[in-house]
Formats: sequence, structure tokens, C-alpha cells
Amino acid sequence: MSTTKIKADIQELKLLNNSIAKCAEQLREYRQRKKQLEESIFNYMQHSEQPLNTIKMQDVEIVTIEKKFREKLKKDEKENTAVQLLQQSGVSNPRKTFKDLQEMMKGNEKTQKVLKVMSPAQAANMKSKKQHLK
Repeated sequence: MSTTKIKADIQELKLLNNSIAKCAEQLREYRQRKKQLEESIFNYMQHSEQPLNTIKMQDVEIVTIEKKFREKLKKDEKENTAVQLLQQSGVSNPRKTFKDLQEMMKGNEKTQKVLKVMSPAQAANMKSKKQHLK
């Protein structure tokens, strides 16, 4: 493979990484705006003269429904709950058993070579950290 081809591939990879980052940022903004609009419509439906369960407009019908969801627990809350359950079930050393169970569920660790696009300054910093660890 020629040097020119590699240079072109690296440039395209850089452009793709930048485009992916911009798309992720745009998607985050879209989701935020979507949530704002849904809250606004929901508030309108709740506070109208006659509370509404449905709004019909041209080619759209918006319906309020109840949806079940689970509250998010923090990592330490999850761990404490699991350890308590193991303790109640008579498991000796429940915290160690929980940690072992978590490791087992992760699967085997494998190593794979990947490319990381970075500035020369970042690369130099990474190299100095590697040498410092030796």
C-alpha cells in the first residue's frame, strides 16, 4: 500500500471521527428538545379546561398512556441490595461472592489492537506515561 493511500485513509478516518462526534452532539440536542416539547404538550393536556387524554391534529394523534419503568439505582445501592440478598440467602462472605459473580458475568477478558486518532501532543503524553509506568 502506498504512502499516499495511507495519508488519504488517515485523513478520512479523522473526518469520520469528527463527523461522528458532531452527530452525537446533535442527537443529544434533539433528544433534549424532544423532551421539552413532550413536557409542554403533556402540561397542556393536563391543564386544559377538560383534561385531555388525546389530541388529534391532521395526521397525528397524541395519546397519554401509563408506562412502567424502574428507577435507576446507583452502583453502590445495587451492590448493597445484592449483598443483602446473598446474606439473607445464607451465603457466607456475600460481598466477595457478589464481586466474583460480577467478574464471571463479564466474560473472559481479551486484548485487541485498535487505532486511536490523536494529536502529536497527546501521543507524546501517552508515550511518556507508558515509560513512567515501566
